[in-house]
Amino acid sequence: MVDVFLMRHSHVDYGPGVSITEHNPLTPLGHRLAVLLAERAMVWDLQHLFVSTMTRARQTAEAILQRIPDLPHTEMDGLRETNAVDLVGWSGAPYDDDMRVWSQEHFDYANRRMFDRVRQAWEAIQATVAEQGLERVGVVAHGGSINMILRVFQGMENSDSWPCFFEIDWTAISVVRYSPEWRRRYILKVNDATHAEPLRGLLDDSPRLE
Repeated sequence: MVDVFLMRHSHVDYGPGVSITEHNPLTPLGHRLAVLLAERAMVWDLQHLFVSTMTRARQTAEAILQRIPDLPHTEMDGLRETNAVDLVGWSGAPYDDDMRVWSQEHFDYANRRMFDRVRQAWEAIQATVAEQGLERVGVVAHGGSINMILRVFQGMENSDSWPCFFEIDWTAISVVRYSPEWRRRYILKVNDATHAEPLRGLLDDSPRLE
């Protein structure tokens, strides 16, 4: 069996007036939450860590790698959240890097592109697991890309996640398990952020999807 620990990045300021792009960094509170996630991850005996190349995911992963310095890790563009790159080829009006000002048409187009690249990233992760005989790996990504992985994992074929979208908390863990030999798939948990409870009172906003 292979266990994959899907971790959302830590707290980011998405308050009014803040642009939402690939460059949003963690807040000071986000760095503290990332430490709690890293402490929890230390007991999983991870053998590899796959990380989105966006700033907020990299900074979250750094907390884990500081505590498990020998953990092999791979950065993957395919794990990124929806972003302006996914609008390349858009035939409509000019678009902005700031997702906050996108239309629904922008998101529909970009999410289709994201679904395809996340599926490719998931296939690449599975290939690495098979080649190296791994049993426990971690993925640091985003609310949107984790939702897409869960859809791909269940055999879904399109990016329309809104009829059943999992809102993923800051640093929350979702765990999937699969057996390559028996073609069995299990979703063991979704959105477990119990490690963040000591700092929950400092969060003044609800989880965001990005």
